[in-house]
Amino acid sequence: MPDVPVFELHIARTARERYRCAESLFTLTGNALFANLAATRELAARMTEARAPEHAIHPGALYAMGLIDETLHAVIGLYREQRDPNALSDALAWFERRLGREALDQTLARFVSEFPPLVVHRGEQAPDTWLATTTGGVPHRAVALEELILLWLTNGNRAFRPAHELFDDAGLARASVYPAITGAFHDYFETRPRFGPDGQNLIDLLRAPALASPDSLAGQLAWIRDRWGTLLGDFLRRLTTALGVLQEEERAIWQHLHGARAGAATAPGPSGREAIPTFAVRDDEVEAFSPDAEWMPRTVLMAKSVYVWLHQLSVAHGRAITRLDEIPDAELDRLAGRGFNALWLIGLWERSRASRGIKQRMGNPDAAASAYSLYDYVIAKDLGGPAAHLALRERALARGIRLATWFRTTWGSTHAG
Repeated sequence: MPDVPVFELHIARTARERYRCAESLFTLTGNALFANLAATRELAARMTEARAPEHAIHPGALYAMGLIDETLHAVIGLYREQRDPNALSDALAWFERRLGREALDQTLARFVSEFPPLVVHRGEQAPDTWLATTTGGVPHRAVALEELILLWLTNGNRAFRPAHELFDDAGLARASVYPAITGAFHDYFETRPRFGPDGQNLIDLLRAPALASPDSLAGQLAWIRDRWGTLLGDFLRRLTTALGVLQEEERAIWQHLHGARAGAATAPGPSGREAIPTFAVRDDEVEAFSPDAEWMPRTVLMAKSVYVWLHQLSVAHGRAITRLDEIPDAELDRLAGRGFNALWLIGLWERSRASRGIKQRMGNPDAAASAYSLYDYVIAKDLGGPAAHLALRERALARGIRLATWFRTTWGSTHAG
């Protein structure tokens, strides 16, 4: 498998500026790098804020789009590696003969301007300068042509339409010979070796997932998993992860749209289907639900059994880590980097000595007290007590992570994480 960037997706300059996309979201070629889950969720949140509720964009969908795009990049890389190393450099000469060098380069420059690499987006290089250079011996003109293929495929994929503004190629089509280039991709690859499980023209191979399941990202990922397994090898693990993310997200969305509790009703959406939940006041309603705070819908929570986690950290770091305030900053950085913004620590409270004694008398001399048999709702002394918890909370908050804990201190006041 060639060394390719992960979870790429073209994002137009206009969309980057509109949604103030974090620079960490992009590769050096300018494609969005959706392995950065925190940045992906932030982008989805900003897009949703600017849209009507029925047009919300969900992080799992962006994750899937990026993975499909990366898969197609990987297939092109395998094609070059196994069948046709000169496919893209020869394509440049083929299109020059058809359209002229000036028209081709004007289109590539327009593409690089509208979907810029980082150095172009920062203003460090002009599009023409970037196109005239190479990386690892690969001419940037060939890189841009491959990205042009992927952009065209993305715009032709119906399942990507909810995020169309991110990769809209209409301006490029109006201002260049982009339509003539994309319309001839199939003709060009008819002159080259065929590839894939069914021995196809490369363009037919790349379009196959979108044609097999035109309206479903999950369907396309499942098709890729089932049909391209021998081609992609270890890549299948990430496909399985993406399918799991989509399935969980779709289940949550379905529950939201159909009313998660008694008293929920739905208002017709623009398509005439029930889409937007409304909650009317009922006379027999007795629960007092608190309004969602701004951060609640964006919570991504990790649960840890605290004593098990401390043991795992001790083994990983080669030293005893037994208190909450001894949890290394690197572990909190790792959680934040993976997109988690909440941490639920299970088993914090001072446990009952009676529970431990009963379990030991029943024949297990090494038994500890049950996490659910408590002496008091106060942070356990062997974990460092309330002071250690508060120190951990401050370090976590500095990284955007809330602690999902509540406890009573020994002097009677309460603290929430």
